[in-house]
Amino acid sequence: MKTKKRWLDSIPWEAVTFINRQLCEAGKMAARLNRAANARAEALWEKTRRQRLTFREVIETALHCHRLAPFAHFNGNTFVAIVRNLGQEIYARYDPATAHVFRSAVDHYVAGTITANELDLVFGRIAKTPTTRRGPRRR
Repeated sequence: MKTKKRWLDSIPWEAVTFINRQLCEAGKMAARLNRAANARAEALWEKTRRQRLTFREVIETALHCHRLAPFAHFNGNTFVAIVRNLGQEIYARYDPATAHVFRSAVDHYVAGTITANELDLVFGRIAKTPTTRRGPRRR
């Protein structure tokens, strides 16, 4: 989880906006932008997008963009969807129950419903989990 890579490189702001539109459509809500907040979130996203980040830094970027509220609806859901997809390679390293707890904690953090301290507790426990898969399973 401490490895840095360009997690967001393939997700330009246009893709973030597209995801939000899809979520709004599914929720039968009008997709609208909060113009000033959208400009700030886009600037942060694009500045961060080509940087090498840890997964935790990606999570923090998503939370920050969510809190800027660039969209009229489904801000949290938009950034949770992105981080959930990006985290699949990390979650796959763990047994299903641990992966579920990990994914759920990350989702709730990006959505703003748990604190950084609570997320750190989960990260700490997962780091000590002996059921971590290290590489492909042998048959």
